[in-house]
Amino acid sequence: GAVLLWDMRRLGAGPLVEYACPRAVHALAFVAGTDAPLLVSGGGDGVLRAHDATRLAVEASISVVNSVLCLAADPEAKRVASAGGTGAQISDAGISIWDVDAAPAAPAEALLSLLEEEEPKEKRARV
Repeated sequence: GAVLLWDMRRLGAGPLVEYACPRAVHALAFVAGTDAPLLVSGGGDGVLRAHDATRLAVEASISVVNSVLCLAADPEAKRVASAGGTGAQISDAGISIWDVDAAPAAPAEALLSLLEEEEPKEKRARV
């Protein structure tokens, strides 16, 4: 899989940047910030990656239990939620909430410190 960054004003020019992932990318979430907005990706390899939104360089990553099937970001960039599955496209009904607001001021540093922790700030919830 791959994550491509396009300039919508120049679609014919091709992607500005590409990041190759080892397996399929199933989900993306944009985490806005004043200094360094992030793009969080997740997919079949069971890894969440926080990319610098302008260069797609990986700022931080963490392995999660299963494939990441979906991501969602709080509009105020306080939390990122991830959910996954055990195989193929089957959901395990697990949702992890990553608290971005409790970390340092810069968004990239905030998500980096959260992704380096062993457990998310809010425990894994089952629905």
